Amino acid sequence: MKTCVRNPAHNEMWLAALEGKYGDGKPFGREEWDALLGNFQAVTDYPAAMFAEELVEMYPDAKVVLSNRDVDKWFQSVSQTIDWRYNDPILYILSLIDSHNASWSNMFYRMWAIFSRGDFAKHGKAAFEDHYAHVREVVPKERLLEYRVQEGWEPLCRFLGTEVPEEEFP
Repeated sequence: MKTCVRNPAHNEMWLAALEGKYGDGKPFGREEWDALLGNFQAVTDYPAAMFAEELVEMYPDAKVVLSNRDVDKWFQSVSQTIDWRYNDPILYILSLIDSHNASWSNMFYRMWAIFSRGDFAKHGKAAFEDHYAHVREVVPKERLLEYRVQEGWEPLCRFLGTEVPEEEFP
């Protein structure tokens, strides 16, 4: 999400991807995904998380780390951050008067309305659980690591085929 805030061109591309999947736009193929993600080695969080099925299909060598969280703690955190921002009148006003904010907020509003089914307080936990079930369904087991940060470096590094760093896990 941080990259989206800093890069208006990415917002336009993510918005086009959202419209291709959930609206009347053209679904993204490999060419469009490469144009959007070609300079990255990994994606995290939203809006990429809304395209698990597409990205797994387009990038058959990619591995997926599903960060398992307690749904209630996640819900509380997201209520105070992402959903709060979604309902923030200042962001809306800024989107009307500043093109940089407009680019990001247009994508953000569309993405969050889809994920939260229009009402995060009412549907957020179900959306979370449905997303996790969907990822488990579409990602081949050999490409999926269900991970809790409390597990530290070892399972993550083993899955990614990298050495465990000497520094303590943050």
